[in-house]
Amino acid sequence: MLKQLTILNIKIKYKFNIYIYIMSIVYQYENSTIQYSDNYGNITHQGVLGSNAYGSTLLTGTFPTTTTNAVGHYHYTEPTTNALKFLNASGTGNGGHQFWNVSNANAPIKYFEVNRDNALLNTSLRNTSNNTILDMIGNELTLSSSSNNIKLNASQSTLLVRNNSTAESSYVQSDNLSVGNDINNTSMRIYSTLMRMSDPSYWNTTTTSSLVINKLASTEQSQLTSQTLTLTDVSSNSSILSSTSLTFNNVNVKMNQVQPTLIYSSPAIYADGQPPATSLTIRNTYGYSGWYFKNIVLGQKINWYFPPNKQNATLVSDLKGISISFFNGITTSNDNTLFITIYTVPTGSGDYAPGFFHSAYTYVFNQAITPTVNTNYQGVCIIDKSLVPYNYETQIQYEPSTVNNPRGNYQPTDKILAVVIGSNSGSAVNSVEFVVNKLNLHYADFTQSYLLVSP
Repeated sequence: MLKQLTILNIKIKYKFNIYIYIMSIVYQYENSTIQYSDNYGNITHQGVLGSNAYGSTLLTGTFPTTTTNAVGHYHYTEPTTNALKFLNASGTGNGGHQFWNVSNANAPIKYFEVNRDNALLNTSLRNTSNNTILDMIGNELTLSSSSNNIKLNASQSTLLVRNNSTAESSYVQSDNLSVGNDINNTSMRIYSTLMRMSDPSYWNTTTTSSLVINKLASTEQSQLTSQTLTLTDVSSNSSILSSTSLTFNNVNVKMNQVQPTLIYSSPAIYADGQPPATSLTIRNTYGYSGWYFKNIVLGQKINWYFPPNKQNATLVSDLKGISISFFNGITTSNDNTLFITIYTVPTGSGDYAPGFFHSAYTYVFNQAITPTVNTNYQGVCIIDKSLVPYNYETQIQYEPSTVNNPRGNYQPTDKILAVVIGSNSGSAVNSVEFVVNKLNLHYADFTQSYLLVSP
């Protein structure tokens, strides 16, 4: 109900100091007062401030403690701290608080909202120094030092910490952790199944479950897996250590675990060739002994046969190398120097010499080198000579013969019949002279050394 009528006297001043008074009637509700602004338009409101109640039930001056169907926006004071408490009475709606902006260039846009479930920011949140930035559009958080040298950046896929003054950085991604330095290009990266270290950073392997240390644009690398350790130098030489072997450029170090066997002259060995002899002159003059041969008769030659590791079971591929130690007497032609031939077991099908051998392959003295008289030599074939130890000898890399070689269909799967030391039957009389001290057959896991005892 209306409480009273209030008459307002409004004085309007015109030029020449003529005053006109107009009376206005204001209707005021019972139990209400009228608050006026000062001469500057400032209003200090006493009590709870409410707005946009839309004719609904008005809230009282006490902060509500139960549900209400009221609608509107109210300002309360927290009794103990005197903090301002914003209350949105949403009735049957979801309610909340929204912050909007409109300008002469942009239509109204909502940049912040707080409701019962979420606080939603549609722009970036930052402090005045821009050292702390939360980008709600790009989904990134940036924290910087006052000098901006040290920075942390977090996005939905990466957490990056960087020190610009030292060019150091580390980051975490969904599948790896990395720490690096941009100045000297060093870095380390850890995956769930792979750890890589580089100096400088260079990833040239896709092997998983390993630790890799390597250099930029170089083959120099170390790689550790659960099974092996591999070391590779700048020249691509490589060694591999496993639980059962150690290899250098694919040659197992076990190959040089020597099993010596004394071999005495026997027709079972010299077969259809000349039997070995003894040269006391070479022994007494040069301290070299073994099986001696000299072609003192035209057409004389040797065929000294030595067995493989396992009879009818050792494959051509099992034999990794052959080395032979011998003293060269008067021979000055590489064609007249002893040679090595590998014969394979006859199969009854496609044998080159039926009943004798299936196939054969011959290695000869390096044809670009002229043998030196009275010289200790070590001839090496199949395997590189640098991988075979030697003692007081000149190493010669034997090479495949270019004359009728191979004989038959010589395959890695053929079974070895014998390894044979041979000589040229067509050499001139007294042009071939040598003493063989030992023959080494190098297998993957050991070396069989046949030591030839002087007759």
